[in-house]
Amino acid sequence: MSVLEDSTDTSLIVRVQARDSAAWQTLVDLYAPWIYGWTRRYGLTPEDGADVTQDALLAAHRSIEQFRRHARGDSFRGWLWTIVRNKIRDVQRRQRREASVGTAAPALPSRCRST
Repeated sequence: MSVLEDSTDTSLIVRVQARDSAAWQTLVDLYAPWIYGWTRRYGLTPEDGADVTQDALLAAHRSIEQFRRHARGDSFRGWLWTIVRNKIRDVQRRQRREASVGTAAPALPSRCRST
């Protein structure tokens, strides 16, 4: 059974929180493919998926000290999934914004408008 099938090893999280670079690399090796897979399931392009994977891991790295298991059901994967989901939503919002701007007729410069 892999770490992702069960639960993230507590000692790995503690070492990552202590800024152990080898532990961080292990975490990245475990979770980057998982994150990327989710981005693709949610319809992101390979490029956007790679960007979200990197952004989510960076956000996790910056805030890893904040991760705590407060309740019985709390998990590192759940915490990380919240970060990933928010990054995916950011990309989807940006895409909708770009699509709405791209489909709208551009406004004419004021000197071209008839009065």
